[in-house]
Amino acid sequence: MRLIILILTVSVLFSCEEEITLNEFEFTPQLVVNAVVSTDSIWNIHISSSRSILDTGSSIENVENAVVKIRNLGTNQTFYLDHKSGGFYQRHLFPHEGQRYELSVDHAGYEDVAGQTHIPSVINVSMEEHASESEDGTIEHILEIEIEDNPDEDNYYVWELQEKIHTLPSEQGQPDVPDANYTFTDVVENKENTKSLNDPSFLSDKDFNENRYNATIDISQLYRSSNTTGDDPGVTPEQKRFELRVMAVSEELYKYLRSVDLYAKLQIKNTSQAQPADIFTNIEDGLGIFGGYNLKIFEF
Repeated sequence: MRLIILILTVSVLFSCEEEITLNEFEFTPQLVVNAVVSTDSIWNIHISSSRSILDTGSSIENVENAVVKIRNLGTNQTFYLDHKSGGFYQRHLFPHEGQRYELSVDHAGYEDVAGQTHIPSVINVSMEEHASESEDGTIEHILEIEIEDNPDEDNYYVWELQEKIHTLPSEQGQPDVPDANYTFTDVVENKENTKSLNDPSFLSDKDFNENRYNATIDISQLYRSSNTTGDDPGVTPEQKRFELRVMAVSEELYKYLRSVDLYAKLQIKNTSQAQPADIFTNIEDGLGIFGGYNLKIFEF
């Protein structure tokens, strides 16, 4: 879900961050492309228009009647996406792993834009969960994850822990959302790191050797912070509160997600010393992102 939220922010981010001059009459709207695709979903992208930083009263303008073309740079196959509604363009075809695609968007009211991306191979990742009782009687929960990297490709990965939302019984009739951290040690830094839920970790296969990435994650505090039976190693699937999401992403999407994450963290700090973060774009003569990914989810 967080990936979807990050992607959906692209129109807002680019609409208010692009202008260098404050002269409203010099502003020229550009096409904003939101095209993040995966092998398990049909082609589905969104086209909107950027707006001036001074134009705070209007909403994001969806772009209709555009000509959206996709070309497989390996096979040279070309096809077009059809506009459905609200600036969304679709085609009931699936992207293919290991292929590089070119996207172009033509519209009479804007400068033509284009971008390229690679669809990563389906990710080879495994997760094991271990529970043990410590000397003081508390239950320790550990996750072991391993990513087997393809040495013939330059690969990029993003992983994070999220809470699953269930309608489990509680005093208020709604599940409690734990405000807790977890710690992990991986082969990249070889030291303990502390993170919170929905805080992604970014890595490139250049960061680790032997074509394998391993991480040990201590999730004991997450269980202790929730009001479920998380201390029971035999917890049932209905009671599982969390999930590990691991993505193989294209280089373009990797750079975009990192820039959005940095942007969000600088906004939270909101200090006079914090320099604004540039949002990465690979859309030539426009704004936005064209990226590919593959995702695997493990519940625990």
